[in-house]
Amino acid sequence: MRIDLDAVGVARDSWSITANGTFTEGIHLISGDTGSGKTTLAQIIAGLSVPTSGSVRREGVIHPMISFQFPELHVTGSTVSEECASWGLNPGVVLEQVSLDGKSALSPLQLSRGELKRLHLACVLSQEYDLLVLD
Repeated sequence: MRIDLDAVGVARDSWSITANGTFTEGIHLISGDTGSGKTTLAQIIAGLSVPTSGSVRREGVIHPMISFQFPELHVTGSTVSEECASWGLNPGVVLEQVSLDGKSALSPLQLSRGELKRLHLACVLSQEYDLLVLD
């Protein structure tokens, strides 16, 4: 797996970001102030957005995943059990692993923020990806 950013740029009104870099297998951290473009860059790296300038080359990335910081944006099931099943997972196993087995009939949006994050990360980490971006 390799991702090359060559003068990747995004501009919106008076805001802009430019990035160069190479990402290979391993853990990489992109940090910056709120509003500095971390999520925009994450979307470009994951292939969800196209830069306004420059180029992105992805090698060996067939199954990417991006997980945004707000797990509410990822919910697809009307119950906690259905949410696990929507990932192709056995709800009983996942919910027991994250100590939510008594909440399977609740809406995922009825969980506390921490519980929802725990559920979402358990679902994300149960799969295999060529590229996993955690925003």
